[in-house]
Amino acid sequence: MRAAEFIIENRQGVINAIRKELPGWPDYVIQDMLYAKLDSDQDFVNKIEHIRELKKEVSGWELKKHMPLTFDMLAPTTRYRMKIKRNFGEKNPFMVPKDKERLEQAIELVKTKGMENLPPIIMMQTNNGLELWEGWHRTMAAFRLHPNGFKCNAYIGYL
Repeated sequence: MRAAEFIIENRQGVINAIRKELPGWPDYVIQDMLYAKLDSDQDFVNKIEHIRELKKEVSGWELKKHMPLTFDMLAPTTRYRMKIKRNFGEKNPFMVPKDKERLEQAIELVKTKGMENLPPIIMMQTNNGLELWEGWHRTMAAFRLHPNGFKCNAYIGYL
């Protein structure tokens, strides 16, 4: 077996293992939020308990297309992290790799395509509002360009 085929087969095996742990979860959420963050196959083994905890917390998912999103719809923790801790991407207290470059790319994407034409962001519906899980650079870029709100595609998880 060639190295590229082994890598693809191995990746698919990890994705299938995550799918088995999280039945009913959208493939997009599994790949963008979980698989993309694994550093190695061993990392999956190390994070399996966290993945199992997510299964207990999230009861279901819904894809909302062209959903209006305003800053006040976000949960207080997300608003704080976005506005105070990150200053909409001007600060990088969490040491996100290539943060400035990723934000600049996101700004260009939102300018040229519109947030509603980009891949979904991932959020969790809580009692306090929407908690942003994935898609921080795009969302910060969109709020910088459209402080009063915008339309986006979003996978919303429910507790």
